[in-house]
Amino acid sequence: GEYVVKRERYQRALRRRFKIGDRVKMFFRDPTQTDLGQWFKGTVRGTHRRSGTYEEHLLRESKWECVEVLWELSSDSREISRVNMWELEALPRYDNNGKVVNGR
Repeated sequence: GEYVVKRERYQRALRRRFKIGDRVKMFFRDPTQTDLGQWFKGTVRGTHRRSGTYEEHLLRESKWECVEVLWELSSDSREISRVNMWELEALPRYDNNGKVVNGR
């Protein structure tokens, strides 16, 4: 199958520059009912691919699934996965006084 992303969405994602520790959210669609799904929150754990094999080396510079996120599925369940940066939305960052930092 083919996967198409609007250019403006892709370019906006490139400008975002996620960093390790950034809080994000992403909408996961229900595979059986595309109009249903759920938002999940997580923390960025990495923003590039590690190249161990030749195939991984070829994909290292690719933006496809280049962000590694630790998802908070429930209060006692976590999962790590790689996702596309254009599917993520940044969550606000707060300082120790509860104020939003960096305009997010």
